[in-house]
Amino acid sequence: MEDSTVQHNRRSIEDEVNSWRQLLDSSFESTDVVLMDERFHTTLLAASGNSALTDALRAVNAKVRPVRMLGPMSPEDFREQIGEHIGIGELLLDGKLGDALSALEAHIDSSRDRVIARAEQAASLAGAVRT
Repeated sequence: MEDSTVQHNRRSIEDEVNSWRQLLDSSFESTDVVLMDERFHTTLLAASGNSALTDALRAVNAKVRPVRMLGPMSPEDFREQIGEHIGIGELLLDGKLGDALSALEAHIDSSRDRVIARAEQAASLAGAVRT
């Protein structure tokens, strides 16, 4: 049974990496990317076997999703996010867990910074519109 779980988790991560690779040459909507990002992170967490933490992440995602969807995502941010996800997934698939953790931590930091910048931009625009 353990082998089938490991194989399932590996396939789930491979599917995620392939989904992000397919985006390299496609158009996108910010809402689609946010939902894909949430799926990527919950897939990784689910592969750890910690269902309680996975459920907690889903709950947090639902609460912060509206803020994450504020303002458009730049093509540069989009390409950066794709590369980060692919890199993390490939490191996991290669069994380089320490490197994957470091890459994931850096990705979370850069994602947080992008979300804050977009939220600040949206708040600034909202302030400019008020009369």
